[in-house]
Amino acid sequence: LGLTVEGPCEAKIDCIDNGNGSCSVTYLPTEPGDYQINILFADQHIPGSPFTAYVKPSFDATKVTVTGEGLETAKVGETSVFKVDWSRAGRAELFVEIVQSDGSKCNVEIQNTNGVSVCQYTPTKPGQAVVSVSFGGDTCNNFPRAVQVKPKVDTRSIRVFGPGVDGSPVFVDVETEFTIDAAK
Repeated sequence: LGLTVEGPCEAKIDCIDNGNGSCSVTYLPTEPGDYQINILFADQHIPGSPFTAYVKPSFDATKVTVTGEGLETAKVGETSVFKVDWSRAGRAELFVEIVQSDGSKCNVEIQNTNGVSVCQYTPTKPGQAVVSVSFGGDTCNNFPRAVQVKPKVDTRSIRVFGPGVDGSPVFVDVETEFTIDAAK
């Protein structure tokens, strides 16, 4: 009897003779991917051999937590930040996507350190942006979620003037006034 397990990594194989013409086999793959299980008897493949097994990654997307101000509000032209902590979720690929109100996608920069990813994005359109976070292809808890993106405001043309704000003396019990001109 010959047994091999071939795939992305070398899998440890244990074979126990059951003493009745059968045996029990276990193998331990340590990487995800497709594996070929070859079973030979007298140097000939038995019917169905090689068998194919897809080994899925060992992860749990429900253990991923996502926090940060960048999930609550954002502003056009300003960098928003949030963190994805997948340190207790296992090994899998993290996917983050942000779709703006016009359907365009925001560029997301991701920096990974010890199971925590810092995600930064700069919206270019006001309105609602939809943030999607998945781990190993599974959507994380509370996602997708909407973030309100506020428009970029240029306050340089707003003028404030009058005796209440120009340094003139202001007295107790005397009504004081000033003007805010935001017409431009």
